[in-house]
Amino acid sequence: MQVKVVELKRMDDDLEVSSLARWVLTSDGEVLIVETAPHTFDYAYELIENGIPGRDRMLFMDDRIEFLERLHQVFYGTYVFATKVFEMEESEALKNYQEKELPNPNKY
Repeated sequence: MQVKVVELKRMDDDLEVSSLARWVLTSDGEVLIVETAPHTFDYAYELIENGIPGRDRMLFMDDRIEFLERLHQVFYGTYVFATKVFEMEESEALKNYQEKELPNPNKY
């Protein structure tokens, strides 16, 4: 099954682009953070912990597709940026997923 995904990417000093993490909208309707590089979960979480600015309110992971679509507009730097929403197989998108306890679960 295809799911919606946004990847957090980084460009290094040699202009090589690599993936740090991805936000995945699962078939169950939950947005999960998946590390695509070691030890990047906390960084990806900290970027969105207090929400991201939407058009008229702060957006959080439980805003699902609206949240995913906004990531690209919020994180568009030269060295760290979020991709536009794209689709991939859910099994591949969730590869390396490890359930982690969110530091402040009441925000969601």
